[in-house]
Amino acid sequence: ERAFDVVLEPREIAEAYDRGLTTQHRGRTRQVEPIQLLDPADLLTQAAAQEALGLKKGKPTALIQLGSGNNFDLGEIRQLILEACRTVAGLQVVWLDSAIADKPLDLPDWVKRIEGYPIAKYFHAFDFVVSAAGYNSFHELILNGIPTIFIPNENPMMDDQLARSTYAQVHGLALR
Repeated sequence: ERAFDVVLEPREIAEAYDRGLTTQHRGRTRQVEPIQLLDPADLLTQAAAQEALGLKKGKPTALIQLGSGNNFDLGEIRQLILEACRTVAGLQVVWLDSAIADKPLDLPDWVKRIEGYPIAKYFHAFDFVVSAAGYNSFHELILNGIPTIFIPNENPMMDDQLARSTYAQVHGLALR
C-alpha cells in the first residue's frame, strides 16, 4: 500500500457474503463497481456467436467452464455434468478448455471443445452455462443475465467461490 497513491478494490455482487481479507481494510481502499472485461454491447448476437463457434442453430446449447483443473480433480464432476447433459434431447455441449490447464481432460467426441479468451464475447450462443465461481466468470455471467449453475472451486488457494455461489442461489441469481 505504501508504494501507491490509492488501492482500488472492485466491488463484489456477493459482498454481503464476502469474508475475505480486504473486508477488514475497506477504509484504506476506494471501491469501484464490479469489473467486467466487455461491455454488453461488445457481446456477439446469438446468431453471430453460434456461427463463430461452429454451433448448430436452433439447438439448445450448454457451455461448461470449470477452470484448469490444476488444483482440483475435475474427473468426477465432469462425468456427472456430462451424464446430466446426455439426458437432454438435442443438447449441444461445449467445453471450454483452460489455456493454463496442465493437461486436457478426456471428453467424449459428442462434446465440442473450444479454447479462447474472452469467452464472454460468445455468451449469447448458450442457453445456460455450468461454471466455476471465480470473480471474473461470476460477474460476467450474472451481470450479463446468463442462466448459470455455479460449481465452486473450494481449493484453499482460491477466492471464496462457495460463498459467492451460495449468495447467487439464495438471491435467485443462479444455481449452486
